[in-house]
Amino acid sequence: MKKLMIAGLLLIGIGLSAQKGPAHHRGLAPGSSLTDEQIATLQSKRLTLALDLSEGQQSQVQALLEEQVATRREQFRTREGSPDSTLARGNRMDYSRLDERLDVQIAFQRRMQQILSEEQYLLWKKLRRERKPQRGGRRMHGKR
Repeated sequence: MKKLMIAGLLLIGIGLSAQKGPAHHRGLAPGSSLTDEQIATLQSKRLTLALDLSEGQQSQVQALLEEQVATRREQFRTREGSPDSTLARGNRMDYSRLDERLDVQIAFQRRMQQILSEEQYLLWKKLRRERKPQRGGRRMHGKR
């Protein structure tokens, strides 16, 4: 009986720990307790380390990232709070939303190009390219 109880508790413990999900998904989710400024600060410091940004560049990048984080959080809130099924998560995006999203990405890229030197910009583009397959791979991994 004692062994059965220990086995049961062990199974419950494993079941609960399996529900947490990957660590990189916790903490920076749109509903996280970090503010937009904190998220932008962390991202700008990561870029500072990767690209060796000056203090002026770091403050400009941080301001740009704060705008981006605020915009994304607002889009998340409108999408989640919308009763319209076309805005619900998992549905295909329509042309206007895709077009708008690409315009925002182009504007962000151009502003980063103005802030960064030529060498830093090329490295930033390379880092983004390397990161994208990982994101797609994680998504595909979850669709088993």
